[in-house]
Amino acid sequence: MKKVLIFITLAIILHTGLHSQTYVPFPTANASWNVYREYEMLGDPKNTFVDKYTLSGADTTINSIKYKILLDNSYFIGGIREQDKKIYYSPSYGGEYLLYDFNAQVGDTIRHSSTLSYMYTVVKAIDSIQIDGNYRKRYIVSVYGYEPDSIIEGIGSVKNSLIYAVQLISTCTCVNYWEHICFEENGVVKYLNPDFSDCSSTKPIAGINETYSDAEIKIYPNPAQHTVYIKSNKAQAISIFNSSGQLMEKATLPAQSEYMLNIDNYSKGTYFISVTGGTKGAVQFIKE
Repeated sequence: MKKVLIFITLAIILHTGLHSQTYVPFPTANASWNVYREYEMLGDPKNTFVDKYTLSGADTTINSIKYKILLDNSYFIGGIREQDKKIYYSPSYGGEYLLYDFNAQVGDTIRHSSTLSYMYTVVKAIDSIQIDGNYRKRYIVSVYGYEPDSIIEGIGSVKNSLIYAVQLISTCTCVNYWEHICFEENGVVKYLNPDFSDCSSTKPIAGINETYSDAEIKIYPNPAQHTVYIKSNKAQAISIFNSSGQLMEKATLPAQSEYMLNIDNYSKGTYFISVTGGTKGAVQFIKE
């Protein structure tokens, strides 16, 4: 009961911080999102780089629907469109996902896909933030039911990445990590993540975030049938969730050694391993 009361109080406080504002549509041209990336294959050195998502204003048609072309470092990856304050993303390989819903209210669950049950976001609170002299709504959410994010009207995610909520799960034995750096429109930086010094940063400011290899975990094999091995550089607690957000079990990882997770009793499907109190996201695996 105490946790429920705390959540309700927080929601009320944030709502009282809402300012009078006019809805800010999603950009259609001259907009870019820089995203810091870390990618690491098990046993290989970590690679860091920046993804630059861009909307130039050019149109494309996918399944007879018109979209604005979305580029990732100059490569075509799909299209984005807006309808009734809902932002849709269609990747180049087909299909369409509900990326953001700016009609959502506190407590709403946004289903990003009609077929992939793990793709959902829960709205925890709504407040306002001043961008370029005007107030916009900011949605405090949990992606997949537990991954924290902040979504700003007319910008999107300012914690993870533009299309983070609809990223397909990788089945490689690897670690992926995304973090929003900045949003730029018409040549002006409208939002800069305070964890980065400027829009062209290729790494977080020292001391603010731990490196991924220090703070997170590695798992293998993936997919798995009977056992998943989890390795961490330090002792830390983890939680395992299924694709519906249901807690399966908790465990404590020993430092500098492997933890063996028996998944014989798990149903086939997608699962997430989250570090308790961590800030770097969840590692996903598939039970075959």
